[in-house]
Amino acid sequence: MLDKTNGNWVKISREVFYHELADDKPWSRLATWIFLVAMASTGERTVQFRGHSYILTRGQLSISLGDLEEKTGWSRGRVRCFFSYLKRKQMANTSGDPFCTLVTILNYDKWQGTNCQAVIGKKNDIASSIANDIASSIANDSTEAVEGCTNNIVHDIASSIANDQQNKNVFKNVSRVVQKTEMSPEVSEVLAYLNEKVKRNFKVPGDIPARLKDYSVKDCKTVIDKKCKEWLGTDLARHLDPVTLFRPSNFDRYLNQVEGTGNKAIFKEWVKGHPDLDWHRFGEDNQYARACTYLLAFKAAEKSGQVQFETGDLEAQQLAIQIKTEETQKSIRGGKR
Repeated sequence: MLDKTNGNWVKISREVFYHELADDKPWSRLATWIFLVAMASTGERTVQFRGHSYILTRGQLSISLGDLEEKTGWSRGRVRCFFSYLKRKQMANTSGDPFCTLVTILNYDKWQGTNCQAVIGKKNDIASSIANDIASSIANDSTEAVEGCTNNIVHDIASSIANDQQNKNVFKNVSRVVQKTEMSPEVSEVLAYLNEKVKRNFKVPGDIPARLKDYSVKDCKTVIDKKCKEWLGTDLARHLDPVTLFRPSNFDRYLNQVEGTGNKAIFKEWVKGHPDLDWHRFGEDNQYARACTYLLAFKAAEKSGQVQFETGDLEAQQLAIQIKTEETQKSIRGGKR
């Protein structure tokens, strides 16, 4: 048997959880824990869940208690007890709203083996090779080596491996080459506009060149304006960068995002001024109370005539009605509540 203290680990596809063997239910606690770790995000990204946007950081996943019940074959009570166990053992934490549970895997790097020197060494070799090839190409006034490579690809490879001191030289080498690559006037205009709005000094254009293949400079500036208006002065301001704003999964949604009009407040902001109607004060395991409070807040905001609702708010209202109805029916059948 392998010594568990040696840091042994294996790589396995997430598809294993959709194999017919996964239909053998109920799952064990170990299987459920491995599922949560495997489904956690490996990096920061934005996901859509039941009409709402959630920004996941490394080691987080979005899931509903109902989805986990269905996947594991467990009861709602067992799912809640399992999350309580993970919290006690400092293995995972949960947070969220009435419609989504955000699970944060603690010590995620330990379980995913990111410290494996073989993997790091391979990334170093690839990045060093790319950096050296491009640097040599530029030195020889040739474009062959950079054909097919985009700035953001090279930059992302460099950034992903520049987590410790020994990799910083590779990052600097690639970044130096990227900065020498000329940007089109349109890309330069959008990047300069973003820097002016957020008071930063981004030099690498990220996904801006790719978006300008299908969208106009005006579209890019519109997205910058919308998200600056929404995020500046909040914790989300850190996402005002050339990668997050212009990522394929984000850009079109941001461009077509419905904004508040006139003096009307966005519903989520309006609720912050009405603590008694803020459904977040209830624990994530009390979906009934959250759903009921959400509906009260929605009705009060609608009655005030001073609130701008977004598409996600309307979808959340329907989900809250569904949750309240289901819980009420369970209460009637079980003689509870």
